[in-house]
Amino acid sequence: FASRSRPWPLVLPYIPGFSHFDGVMGFSEGALVAAMLLLASLPNGLRLSNGNTFSPRCGIFFCAATPTDLKLIFESQSYVMDKKPVGEVINVPTAHVWSDSASDPLRGMGKDFARLCRADLRSECVHDLGHEIPGSPSAASDENLEEAIYVVRMSIEKAEAPDATAKL
Repeated sequence: FASRSRPWPLVLPYIPGFSHFDGVMGFSEGALVAAMLLLASLPNGLRLSNGNTFSPRCGIFFCAATPTDLKLIFESQSYVMDKKPVGEVINVPTAHVWSDSASDPLRGMGKDFARLCRADLRSECVHDLGHEIPGSPSAASDENLEEAIYVVRMSIEKAEAPDATAKL
């Protein structure tokens, strides 16, 4: 996207057409959009145009881009959060699959995003495949595939637990 504000007009109209989301998931800037939807839904859900509430119980992020400031996004401006610590602002179970490869030009972005999520509800898989998802056709190998599957399952299982996020 030329501007990170552009996904909002494209994504928000589709949400009311679906009855229920258990979670959000995305890759790279798609993970950014998923993260922003998740952030917008906390703590009490995002009220939709059809009167329903969007309130996902988990997030799954592959090579997530750094989140942007919600207020500025809704004002159609683009602004990436700076590196100042903002704390663990996402309090639902999350899975993070990201690269720490020296050859990855986006190295560390997934780590920056993961630190915005509660440590006790966060599962991570760090790989050296670059800006790829382990096991994908374009990935160099299936290395870390089982670990990536495991952290995704952990996030889903935590979200399904009866006391998963009990209004944290």
